[in-house]
Amino acid sequence: MYFLEVTGRGVMFSGRDMELLCRWRDEGATAAIICRGIKEAVLSMEEGEPPRGVRSCQGWIEREIESARERASGGHIVAPHEEVAPEPAPAPAPPAPVEEQTAQPAPTNPYEPLLKDVLAKIEAAGQACTEDTLRAAYRDAWRATRALLERDTLPDPYGALAGIEDALADGYFRALDQQKQQAIADAISADDPAGLAMMSPSAREEHLAARRRSFLMREYGLPSLLD
Repeated sequence: MYFLEVTGRGVMFSGRDMELLCRWRDEGATAAIICRGIKEAVLSMEEGEPPRGVRSCQGWIEREIESARERASGGHIVAPHEEVAPEPAPAPAPPAPVEEQTAQPAPTNPYEPLLKDVLAKIEAAGQACTEDTLRAAYRDAWRATRALLERDTLPDPYGALAGIEDALADGYFRALDQQKQQAIADAISADDPAGLAMMSPSAREEHLAARRRSFLMREYGLPSLLD
């Protein structure tokens, strides 16, 4: 259709024309490049003597193909199927000099001996415990103490350990069956029933928690973390 438009002449492509078109296509020439070559051929020929086929435009088409290759390669004409050697990669920059620094010792927890001693107590008591529900209380206490050991600063280690000891006693007591819990409560109440009755609810709860902790240490082997 384009050939008819620019030449005014209908054409049936010959076998040679088709061979040229296939070769140019394999070489990477686009239809636009071939059409430009045909147009250049028409403009270069005398008026009234348009090209009779693609073969008649071969010289102009191939010049357009070469020009397109040159533009694509930045001025270097790349022949069909020619392999372009890659540019060598730039040499890596030398590493920057490393300034020598005095190795600083890693900060250590000043209460490490105390906390490790507490961990050992919890581990020993937990291993001696045969009931898994009770061992869960030891596991929680161990994790809480380990977290203290991993801290760089610890403003009040004894207060933190007292809180862990309270939580351990409370968790252990709650893991006991109802019968054992009631027996402990009865034993505590029998020691000072009048005194408990005179306490406020909050004071009574604190007193009972402390008494339960002492009872568990004495009767069940619960470790004291602050001794």
